[in-house]
Amino acid sequence: VKRSKSTFEKCLHRLLTLLLNITLPCARTKTLHMQAPFNFPAMIPLWMFPIACTAGNTFVMKPSEKDPGACMMLAQLASEAGLPDGVLNIIHGGKESVDFICDDTDIRAVSFVVS
Repeated sequence: VKRSKSTFEKCLHRLLTLLLNITLPCARTKTLHMQAPFNFPAMIPLWMFPIACTAGNTFVMKPSEKDPGACMMLAQLASEAGLPDGVLNIIHGGKESVDFICDDTDIRAVSFVVS
């Protein structure tokens, strides 16, 4: 419960900062990664990266090689909405890209969907 409260407070602080231009102390804490599935190329990323970025984290998103367009459009929309450069990052590729991400010690969490 304490961790959930802390996460909620970070999200709230970040939302206030982004929406109302109120600066509150909320440092980026982690780099997170998500492997977007081909069968839900927009829905799953939308469940994850807005909350992760709002909580002050950086986010690495790897779209499916079969359907990378949705993730690219989401990244473009996030950029147009004012998300700072370097907060949401896209990496393309196959197994080599996934291995690179999984071996990177700066990435603190990895999410993927198996279907």
